[in-house]
Amino acid sequence: MAEDKKESSGGGGISNTDAIGGLIAIGILFVIAQRVYFALRSQFVTSGGLDTTNSFVEGLIDFTFWLKIFAVIISSVLLAGILHTRSRFIDLSKVEKEYYFPQGDSITRDIEHVVVENRWQRVMKHAETDNPNDWKVAILEADIMLDELLDRLGYRGDSMGEKMKQIEKSDFITLDKAWEAHKIRNAIAHEGSEFLINKREVLRVIGLYKEVFDEFYYI
Repeated sequence: MAEDKKESSGGGGISNTDAIGGLIAIGILFVIAQRVYFALRSQFVTSGGLDTTNSFVEGLIDFTFWLKIFAVIISSVLLAGILHTRSRFIDLSKVEKEYYFPQGDSITRDIEHVVVENRWQRVMKHAETDNPNDWKVAILEADIMLDELLDRLGYRGDSMGEKMKQIEKSDFITLDKAWEAHKIRNAIAHEGSEFLINKREVLRVIGLYKEVFDEFYYI
């Protein structure tokens, strides 16, 4: 059985680019609020000074101005929170990918990823043709990739069925989809040319494999 998932917390915080962008946005909001305030205030100023008959409206404008300032402050806090959450999410994704595929240096991992990606492109190319034989090849190849993924995740067994029986659903969100796709593969392998399938079903099955691969950042 594969190792229990490690708790991971992404390092780092808000990037310089995000921080600068946030400050610019806050500055723009402040300038807009200030311009609105002075534009409204000028409407109630006479040549000799403030028109006292509009004192109530003047006070209302002052209240509106400070309300806008308060809104700018709240918006800046929310913006900072969004940027921080986004940064943490990106960091967490990197940590998870490193956890699932830790072996080798970064160059080796990049090469391996390119190889896997090229294989997946071939799968998609077969699936998108109008040749039923190519459709079956696509599913068979995708299943081989799934088997290799299980090996890399640490599951051992003489068959894919044995490997998947060891998996806890809490560790493998797309486990049911992996089983469903694998059963279609078995039908193709056992029935051969007698197994009939249409293009829509092929693309659906390939989509199941993709969801599994996406969960573990495999492609």
